[in-house]
Amino acid sequence: MFVADGVRGTAASESASRLALVSLLQLFLHFGKWNVRIDDKVAQEIMDRAERFYRHVDGTVVYQGLQSPEGGMQTTLTAVFGAGRDLFFAHVGHSRAYLFRAGELLRLTTDHTVGGQRKTRVPAAPLVDVNVAARDVRHILTETIGMRGPAGPMIDIEHFKIDNDDVVLVCTNGLTDMVSEDVIAAVLASKMPPELQCKTLVEAAMEAGGDDDATVLVAHYHIPD
Repeated sequence: MFVADGVRGTAASESASRLALVSLLQLFLHFGKWNVRIDDKVAQEIMDRAERFYRHVDGTVVYQGLQSPEGGMQTTLTAVFGAGRDLFFAHVGHSRAYLFRAGELLRLTTDHTVGGQRKTRVPAAPLVDVNVAARDVRHILTETIGMRGPAGPMIDIEHFKIDNDDVVLVCTNGLTDMVSEDVIAAVLASKMPPELQCKTLVEAAMEAGGDDDATVLVAHYHIPD
């Protein structure tokens, strides 16, 4: 599952998010290796491959932005992928991935914003205000796909184990800006099928007055004994 959310809400941002998604999908389809059994060595290989994929996507978006008459193209990109009980996430930006387990909502990703309380390096590129009207630091991105700089964006990549009945949510900030994590947890705790949970969360964001695109993906995991 993966989502991308273009920066600044322009035609260029929509193009950036679409290009990032298509590029990542093609890389997974043509160069991904789907391991059934994953040990520590294989897990590291998968994470290294995911970083290479993200670097390639970033380079593609940067290059296309340089060719575009609209100027730079930037987007968030958050992906969750894996096999069996082994799941991974790769993340840039302020879209989010969550794990709902045993009645508790756990945020897997850290927002790459000034207010994201990151314990990482100082960004190499200028900060980007993703909402012209925003005045709070939650909306000032420090890392994006397509940012220009000598090192490219910082990419968060992690590996974790899935338990039976776990639920994974991947979403854009159009949801999390408008809907509290308590409400998100309540929806994920419901017995609704994943597609209805997605619909319920998007509608909650719209009813709360959200004017940003809200994209929501939910997966229910069942692990045989």
